[in-house]
Amino acid sequence: MNKTLFCLSMLLFCSSIFAIEADSSALELLRKDHPRIFITSDNIEQIRKQALTTSKKQFEKLKAQVDKYRVNPKWNFNPARFVYNKNGKSNFKRPYFMLTQVMTVGGKQAQNAAFVYLVTQDKKYLLKAKNYLKYCTSLYEWALEKQILVDWQNNHYERSIIAYDWLYNDLTPEERKRFANSLLTVVREIQRDGKATFRRNCGGVETGYYGTERLLFYAGAAIYGDGIDDQEAEKQLIRGIKGFNEMLAHREKISAGTGALVHYCVAYTFLEYPLSSLRYFFAVKSAFNVNEAARWTHMRDFPVFVAMNWLPGERFPLEFGLGDAHHIDNAMPVDTMNMVMRSIASLYPECAGLALALFNKLPARIKNKGDDFVDFILPPVSDIAAGKIQDVPKFSYISSIGTAYFRSGNTKTDTYACFRAGNPTRNHSHYDQNHFTIYKQGFQAIDSGTRGRTQSFHLPYYYAQSVAHNTVLIDMPNEEIGKHFGPDHHGYKCEVPFMDGGQYKKVINAKIKTSHTADYSAVLCDATEAYRPEKCKLAEREFIHLQKDVFLVVDKVISTNSSYRKRWLLHTQNEISVNGKTYSASEGKGKISGTLLWPKNAQITVIGGKGKEFWTGGKNWELHPKYDIKYIGKMHGNWRIEITPDKESEFDMFINLIQVANSNGSFADIKPEIKKLNGNIIITFEYANKNWQISVSEKSGVQSQIVVKK
Repeated sequence: MNKTLFCLSMLLFCSSIFAIEADSSALELLRKDHPRIFITSDNIEQIRKQALTTSKKQFEKLKAQVDKYRVNPKWNFNPARFVYNKNGKSNFKRPYFMLTQVMTVGGKQAQNAAFVYLVTQDKKYLLKAKNYLKYCTSLYEWALEKQILVDWQNNHYERSIIAYDWLYNDLTPEERKRFANSLLTVVREIQRDGKATFRRNCGGVETGYYGTERLLFYAGAAIYGDGIDDQEAEKQLIRGIKGFNEMLAHREKISAGTGALVHYCVAYTFLEYPLSSLRYFFAVKSAFNVNEAARWTHMRDFPVFVAMNWLPGERFPLEFGLGDAHHIDNAMPVDTMNMVMRSIASLYPECAGLALALFNKLPARIKNKGDDFVDFILPPVSDIAAGKIQDVPKFSYISSIGTAYFRSGNTKTDTYACFRAGNPTRNHSHYDQNHFTIYKQGFQAIDSGTRGRTQSFHLPYYYAQSVAHNTVLIDMPNEEIGKHFGPDHHGYKCEVPFMDGGQYKKVINAKIKTSHTADYSAVLCDATEAYRPEKCKLAEREFIHLQKDVFLVVDKVISTNSSYRKRWLLHTQNEISVNGKTYSASEGKGKISGTLLWPKNAQITVIGGKGKEFWTGGKNWELHPKYDIKYIGKMHGNWRIEITPDKESEFDMFINLIQVANSNGSFADIKPEIKKLNGNIIITFEYANKNWQISVSEKSGVQSQIVVKK
């Protein structure tokens, strides 16, 4: 195979047009023949060749799956999984909420069978593909009539649309009309302004864009020009292009050269989110011969963002666990990274080095995982020139997602941390301003709780609240708790608790200052806006990383009433012990030790252990014993300390010196000297063969002055 020709012609998009607009000009660009989405008459022979040679193993695996499909699929609908009200309207029994959980939907099967047919030209696969297309379109129509959710991520709809396009040349005029009209109607009616009334994913351009809106483009691109309902297909195509352009523009704004994608919760942004962009790039190139990948750069920079969140676990990569993460083991969500990194390496040669380096570090099950037909559209990894590996910065603050990243290096024994500072988006966010996570061969300072299966009150009343994070609480009596989604969707009832000292706003315009040298990195965040003004005048934290293994955390807090107690929190996975002003714990092959430097007289209270893992507001908000059983006892941060000043005051300052080390290593022998001078707290000590002097001002908005002498 000619590697250069293959990569350039199929994936690097050397066309001279770099944009497709939401107007009639797009109609002129759309190719007239079928197939046109991902596969065309221009690349079908190359795809067949790859499927039968270099990617034969993957193709045989896919074909084996299709061989197991029924020739005539039958509904395996189980009415016992539904409940009916007095008007006969159906709904799912908990914990089910969509048809993909209770029966075969068929869109994926239709596409897979269609692809195997295109490669082999064996009519038995054509028959299966047609029958599954009949099956799934009938199912969509029935679900729309009954107002039932089919698929939260809408992947079956998209795949059935693509199956129609791929089978077009082998469909009768009657079949084309039947399928096209059905797909256009269903896609139209499940939109936000359609006839559907059931709860579905209508997420807009500021989300992962795997909601119903994205289907407009695919339906319009697959069906326009077929002479069946070109008027409706044109409407959907133009509206679909407009939606994608708005989505991509939003992602470009968020990324701004950092690779950050939509928001800080990688449990979402590392899975379906990148596929929305990449699949669109491939679809536009094949159907319109337009190089949209060259127009948008957020996916080009995405590998650097992945690397900043990549923690080197023993068996698989880990992540910090921010936002709506499940915290089972904090494994990085990499299930789609096979396709994502290979796609990026092919589309953007300048970042292929890091993309392929990340690909090669993926667990074997992911590297060898089949991605259906995508395996045969993308070139094999061996055919992609890697080039130079981009550097991963030791410090980066990304204002568009309100998160700072710190590291001492890139090896398993290095230290990694993140700090929440500002938040311009609500998506999958928590009340976690000024929270930090520290990783050293294990999670030493942890983001606690779990999303679970959204079946228990643990979700809205503990996990998302400030008390579950490494924040500062300000206790005001009878304060309304911050809102978060949860079991209201499932009909549970519970007396709503009061706020346990936390924040009430997720989206804030925080005042941020940063500094960075070879010796240290620091972020100062004024997150006052996150707390109710009735109780808080100032909530400011400076998070300082001293290379390699030391952190200084400085908090300045002013309450509106001296009786409003402040509590400084640190969560750990395992039991945390206290000896005077020092506290310590360990997780994995690492350990943590902290020393309270200020205030001189304060109480350190340990909370946690069995029956108090999720203790807040005088109650342990446990997981649901049935529906959440798979999440019980995982990486949930079962212990915490609370540091409380010894006397009431409107103004309080907390200064904590934190170290991490490998479990078989020793902590540095740091002996800080502290004095107060002219409104500053001066801290001096020796560390890493250097003399440190850190001057912490009592004034707000002033970064600590750090002097390092060797």
